[in-house]
Amino acid sequence: MTRNFNNNWDLEIIRQATANLMFKMGILLHLIIPVGVFCLIIILLGVSMHKVYRISIERTILISIAVVFLSMFICAQLGSFILKLL
Repeated sequence: MTRNFNNNWDLEIIRQATANLMFKMGILLHLIIPVGVFCLIIILLGVSMHKVYRISIERTILISIAVVFLSMFICAQLGSFILKLL
């Protein structure tokens, strides 16, 4: 079933909703991708710590998890600060 958009009001609502969704998705992608890359770097550093420095795997996992959560917290704080500026 098709619908004719005879007035500009319907088109304006759709345009604003689409722009709002794209804006939010862009912000999410800009926050998720760096955190994901940072997590990957931390995992690789954890593996190298375990192999090179002979740190136990339990300590390596704990250090990696702590650093990942700290980085996620910092990214979330930066993201909320940026959103407040907008």
